[in-house]
Amino acid sequence: MKNKFQSYLLLLSALFLFTRIYNLGNLPIFQDESAYISLALKIADSPFSFWDAGLILPVAKPPLFMILQAIFIKIIPDFLIASRLTSVAFGMASMLGIVKISQILFDKKTAFIAGLLYIISPFTLTYDRLAIMETALASFGIWLVYFALVFPKNWKLNGIFISLLSGLALLTKQSATIIFPIVVLSNLANSYYPKYKNLIRNTIKILIFLLLGAILSKMLIFSQNYQIYSDFRPADFTDFGKDNFIKILTTNLSANVSWLKSYLTIPIFGLTFLSFIFLLKSKKQFLILGLWFIIPTFVQSLLVKNLFPRYELVAFAPLIISLSYFINLLIKRKNLFSMAIFLLFIPQLIFSFNILYSPSKALYHYNERWQLISNWPSGYGIKETANYIQKNIDQSAVIYVEGSNGHLKDSLNLYLKGYKIIAFDRDTIPSPPEEKTILIFNNKPGILIQNENYRLIHSEIKPYLETAVEIYTYEPHN
Repeated sequence: MKNKFQSYLLLLSALFLFTRIYNLGNLPIFQDESAYISLALKIADSPFSFWDAGLILPVAKPPLFMILQAIFIKIIPDFLIASRLTSVAFGMASMLGIVKISQILFDKKTAFIAGLLYIISPFTLTYDRLAIMETALASFGIWLVYFALVFPKNWKLNGIFISLLSGLALLTKQSATIIFPIVVLSNLANSYYPKYKNLIRNTIKILIFLLLGAILSKMLIFSQNYQIYSDFRPADFTDFGKDNFIKILTTNLSANVSWLKSYLTIPIFGLTFLSFIFLLKSKKQFLILGLWFIIPTFVQSLLVKNLFPRYELVAFAPLIISLSYFINLLIKRKNLFSMAIFLLFIPQLIFSFNILYSPSKALYHYNERWQLISNWPSGYGIKETANYIQKNIDQSAVIYVEGSNGHLKDSLNLYLKGYKIIAFDRDTIPSPPEEKTILIFNNKPGILIQNENYRLIHSEIKPYLETAVEIYTYEPHN
């Protein structure tokens, strides 16, 4: 039986790698990716060690994810594929962690189903194939919960893993602290049912190991940029003295529900929350999975003004595990109605198929489509614009690119070597000092058509025709 389950794990791993690596570069570089990859390239090219280089760079993020990207970049010449393989590796760890947790809470069949659902999910499929930090954070969270569940069996060894993982999570993203209450409560629920021997003692031990992990992450104090890592931007968070936090909370919770309905598809969304009703009879499992979903979802919805769907990755695993339990129950009934439930997965499979073959046709929620496909954060048209510049514009030209946030500049710098690229605020058109100047906009098409000093020479329209990457040449009329 053990060998059979290991064979199933190998099958899941092979299927996972195929779905994550196949056409890995078919979605053009995304806004956040360009910033991380730019930093990872600097780390890879640095004469220092990866770790020292990561600490020296003046970035506003903890450096672990970029350091890991740099390692892949050193091995694989294509910076986009190399960087995304970092997330693929974390996605694999997440899938295996979900399988292990499902096996502990339920059984091997549920564990196999959970692994399969993780693989076919459009949500995880999208972000396992993008070079962003949230995939890594979700993976650390899953394995922290796992070691919390097995903590009493060998508390010293498992405690070391909890310290290491919590420290690494904080070195990936400061908001990793959102996972820590789940770790403590998972251990509490697992220890209390069916017995509560050493409950308080184990809780104190886990708190100590989490504290040691936080101390580990403070090795950043040896970096000259420690203060940058430690300071959150106040504008990103709810100000309880000024903001209407009830409105922020309800708006964000509503958005989370909308995003989950989109990624799960409405039939599976309903099935997932129905699974929690059936889970009520298993008090320990209900508490662990319920709190794992509720705590990060609620806290982020309350504290973060502008949420993005990817923030919900840290709370997505319990939904997969609960749904797997429910599907296993239906399979055991072996009736026609139970088998017909699998037809509900067809929309999700079509969604995932389009992600692999034609992302612009995938039925993303509007917010995700806006970011990944159709608007300025999307990378559509970036590489094509760079190719046009290389073929038609001399390196002596000065290139002004729209966007003070740096996305367009970062993206073009990855593809254009030897060109002088300057970012400007999208609300202010610069007055070039010389005629050999071009402007690049990543905005609504035809933004400078009416300006007599500029002539449109190239345009790359993005899917859904909402925005375009446009090149204008400076030709002043005397």
